[in-house]
Amino acid sequence: MSASLTVGSRMKQINSEILGESHLSKRTGCSESALDHSGLNRANWTVDMVTGCKTGKDSLGGPFPSTSHRCHHKSKRCLPIQCGSVGGPFPVSPLLFHPNTKGSQIVMDLAQKTVKRQASFCNAITFSNRPIALYEQVRLKITKKQCCWSGALRLGFTSKDPSRINPDNLPKYACPDLVSQSGFWAKALPEEFANEGNIIAFWVDKKGRVFYRINESSPMLFFSGVRTAEPLWALIDVYGLTRGVQLLEYFQGLEEN
Repeated sequence: MSASLTVGSRMKQINSEILGESHLSKRTGCSESALDHSGLNRANWTVDMVTGCKTGKDSLGGPFPSTSHRCHHKSKRCLPIQCGSVGGPFPVSPLLFHPNTKGSQIVMDLAQKTVKRQASFCNAITFSNRPIALYEQVRLKITKKQCCWSGALRLGFTSKDPSRINPDNLPKYACPDLVSQSGFWAKALPEEFANEGNIIAFWVDKKGRVFYRINESSPMLFFSGVRTAEPLWALIDVYGLTRGVQLLEYFQGLEEN
């Protein structure tokens, strides 16, 4: 699939895939040599009787959709203070990057809102500074793209407190290295969405399903299988084509699907 596809073209393709009118989209590579380091296993596809999506098993043994599908659930709105996970709602505080637990190639601004990978294509895993409430959207703007690599941003969640993770022990890649460990869930953003200026929002619902949207597009199912019985921090790997991202404010409340 060409990286020059527009978001609108991608939406048409997704509709075709839902109707069974097209083949599975090609997965993005995850290494300098363009080999697939995603860690996702395509074997044993089944049909989810709830979502109607064709699913398989991811690197953690949980289901994931064969493609990203539109979310057709009716949206609801609630205030951030009313939504949370175990132990009640999380404090309403600015969402920032964790100041200390980050990959060796990450450079962060003093406000903890912008990060950039200074060299190579990996060693750029980052986390949020606080837990993310269920349905809370993590909004990112791609500020820098580097065209000489394969693969793009990896997004997900972890139940491990980043403050308790030794930065020296972080692997080069979120996928498959980090997601092969218990308590980490992530997946690669399709390369055609990794353009400078694009705004990506992603969130997790109470069923452990992760959704995302590009700019003002409809929400799409990203992957599932996240354990929501404990606090979750955002996981953002500034990988490959994606060299810099900025965390954006989200004032409109939280979105429930």
